[in-house]
Amino acid sequence: MFTSLFQQLKSEESINKKLEILFYDRSFRKLIVQLIFSFFMILFLFYLITRAFSLDLGFGHLSSRAGFGISHTFLTDYSSNDSRWQAYFVGIINTIRVSFIGILLATTLGVFMGLARLSKNFLINKISAGYVEFIRNTPLLIQIIFWQLVLLQLPQISDALTFGGLSVWSNRGILLPFVNSLENGSLWFLIILISIIVSLILRSYLNKYRDENVNFFSPSIIFFCFFYFNCINNIFYFGCGIIYRCPFIGSK
Repeated sequence: MFTSLFQQLKSEESINKKLEILFYDRSFRKLIVQLIFSFFMILFLFYLITRAFSLDLGFGHLSSRAGFGISHTFLTDYSSNDSRWQAYFVGIINTIRVSFIGILLATTLGVFMGLARLSKNFLINKISAGYVEFIRNTPLLIQIIFWQLVLLQLPQISDALTFGGLSVWSNRGILLPFVNSLENGSLWFLIILISIIVSLILRSYLNKYRDENVNFFSPSIIFFCFFYFNCINNIFYFGCGIIYRCPFIGSK
């Protein structure tokens, strides 16, 4: 029925001409009328169902007190005494934040694994291949169900498994060591970043020099030596800007 219509729309004509073809096409007008009629019929049936069950589907309840807290808030001072509208707004902000961070990390990880998959290094190539085959190519729903079943088999938090004080495993999750920044943490990370940039520039320059001098040894050695020297220098003069913490189980 729509074959001839689609062929006409694919032709190289102006947008106004295509809209005119759609408007005067009888089959297209019938389709639009049926869609509009179906939409209003669904609304009418929805109205009858809500009246039959005396359901209050308004938005008035969103102005009432939420009565629950949100552990992670960003750019807001939300509390359980705020309205549900504010809780909904906090949820939107958290969703945007998690989505942005997730997209950024997923893109970085994907590019890194893609480059590692093309590496000539046997270990790096096989690790990236294992990641792609067993994690990337496995549907997310299957992974969620698998890890949920695994976590449910772990002991309760009171009988959690500890591994040398470095990790805590329980049915609430797996806790790993983490790093906190101190007062001079920003300066520490800035110097480390500058060291990486300078080391990469030096390595690029030495690569060009090696092309001209075949007997010149690998610039990667100089790159790592220069980088680690700067890291040690940084810690010696400014102290370590981060502190290493291990998870622990508190007592009541």
